[in-house]
Amino acid sequence: HTVTVITRKRQKARALFPISVNVVDWNEVAHLKDIDVIVNLAGENLFSGLFTNARKSKIIKSRLDATQKLAECAKRQINSVTFISASGVHFY
Repeated sequence: HTVTVITRKRQKARALFPISVNVVDWNEVAHLKDIDVIVNLAGENLFSGLFTNARKSKIIKSRLDATQKLAECAKRQINSVTFISASGVHFY
């Protein structure tokens, strides 16, 4: 198996993971193939500001957008894909 990290901060991720881990940008998700498992930990940082209504909306939108994009990627795969999604507080 191969591990692929999908990130908005490619340089930072490349520095964190060993060379055996593929690091790709979110814009490349549509081109990923041969995926068996997706583990979604994406979303707005919960601790980067006050919990105003606008902030809460931004947090929810970031998680929904990431989940939708990864679900669409999973649907394009030939084989079935295990999809695990988690946030900083809950599993859903």
